[in-house]
Amino acid sequence: MTGKIDHVLFEDESMIRDYQAIQKTWFLRGKQRIIQTTGKHRGVKLLAIVDYGTGKIVWQEDEQYTAETFLCFLKKVVAEYPTGKIVMVLDNARIHHYEITGTVPNRDEGPT
Repeated sequence: MTGKIDHVLFEDESMIRDYQAIQKTWFLRGKQRIIQTTGKHRGVKLLAIVDYGTGKIVWQEDEQYTAETFLCFLKKVVAEYPTGKIVMVLDNARIHHYEITGTVPNRDEGPT
């Protein structure tokens, strides 16, 4: 790697669940309650980066984690940082290894 690095970005994903996971709870004998649940495991997936130098956060909300979702997010990040060299630190998440992510967005190609 040669040249100056202008932006060091840390990327991660998270899931916010739309349901409560109930395990064990205490009730007085004979006073047990029925606790309603949705019965569905829905949620929102978040992808985000934080800029190590500035603290700036860029994020995207989606319904699922796929290589296409990640590639779309990379395009958003490149649009947010139109100039300078970017280094992005990733974890070992499965969506970072799909073959489609080998086509990282290039600023010189313009928006797609």
